[in-house]
Amino acid sequence: MMEDYTFIITLAVIVQIIVLIVFFNMASNVKQIRQKLSKTKGISEYLSTADEEKFIGNELGYRENLLRAKYLLDLRVKALKAGGRTGRGKSFDYYTNEIKRIDGLLIKSEETI
Repeated sequence: MMEDYTFIITLAVIVQIIVLIVFFNMASNVKQIRQKLSKTKGISEYLSTADEEKFIGNELGYRENLLRAKYLLDLRVKALKAGGRTGRGKSFDYYTNEIKRIDGLLIKSEETI
């Protein structure tokens, strides 16, 4: 009878250790996924990269980064129009003004090419 209890306790300890190992492995995977997702650039990163590209004289890189920023802005405007939230606390007017500003920069860059 006592041997059955020790066997059950030993088995329970082994199962708990396995569950603990699996839990920490899954937590590590979540951390890696979160790091991958946080590496995606936002609007401000594309705009600063565009400024860097313009500074070094790479007009194509400049235009590409401006277009990427405009694309993200356009997605946020569409989300606001659909009644969604962008999670950024910025208004519809802010995003449309930024799109107009980027359009102006793109027109100026076309004139220099």
